[in-house]
Amino acid sequence: MVARVGQRFPGAIKKYYDAKGQTSILEGYTWEFNTVSNKEANAWCMPGGKVVVYSGILPITQNEAGLAIVMGHEIAHAIAKHGNEE
Repeated sequence: MVARVGQRFPGAIKKYYDAKGQTSILEGYTWEFNTVSNKEANAWCMPGGKVVVYSGILPITQNEAGLAIVMGHEIAHAIAKHGNEE
């Protein structure tokens, strides 16, 4: 499910930033969507587009829409470069 939901993000993100004339924001991003078998309810996105979802969050998200919300939230942190903040 993570890969299926994840494959929708790159095109949508590119379309959004293309429309704003800010395509350069996405330079260096190579999107990758992975699931880790871990009971912890967690997900994250590294700068550059590597997204990891822990299997423990899947019962909480319940479906693809819930998972997309979590993944979108984590992707937004990466694009906003929150990992570079002190």
